[in-house]
Amino acid sequence: FVTDVTKYLIHEEALYEKTHKDQLTGLFNRYTLNYHFELHSHEQPLIGIYFDIDDFKIYNDTYGHSTGDEVLKLVADNLLSITNDSVTSYRLGGDEFFCLIKNGNINLAHEIIHYIQEATSKMSIDEKYVNLSLSIGASYIDENDVIDFYHEDFIKHADSLMYKAKAKGKNGYVIEQYKK
Repeated sequence: FVTDVTKYLIHEEALYEKTHKDQLTGLFNRYTLNYHFELHSHEQPLIGIYFDIDDFKIYNDTYGHSTGDEVLKLVADNLLSITNDSVTSYRLGGDEFFCLIKNGNINLAHEIIHYIQEATSKMSIDEKYVNLSLSIGASYIDENDVIDFYHEDFIKHADSLMYKAKAKGKNGYVIEQYKK
């Protein structure tokens, strides 16, 4: 007997996309971030980059939600362009994003942060620059600090560092080592 399972595979793939990825941007969602942490938290060094778009609500309210959605898609496209076996990107909600870097180093974190900032500053819609900036917090565990940790605390640490960057005047970043 031969059975065509194509429709079941298509259904499974669609179900995976709905449960693991953000519908607007195609990036992984928070659910998948938590799952990936369970899989990879032992792969230290580990770096988490948490960021949002400065004053996005004002921009969204001024130009409309459809333009805001386009901006989020452009940011996601920039993140997807750097995705590889070591770097995975997520949309956590609204204008909040997270990059998880496994087996990376501080130099790679700086490179990714600079790339994200530069790519965002050059974004345009309908041939008009959108003049956006990012506030970024990056938390890391280096290879000499093999520790067990709760991933939500690691994410919160990166989030708090993002707010430190905002307090310094926005459009910047703060990187600090995660301490349990």
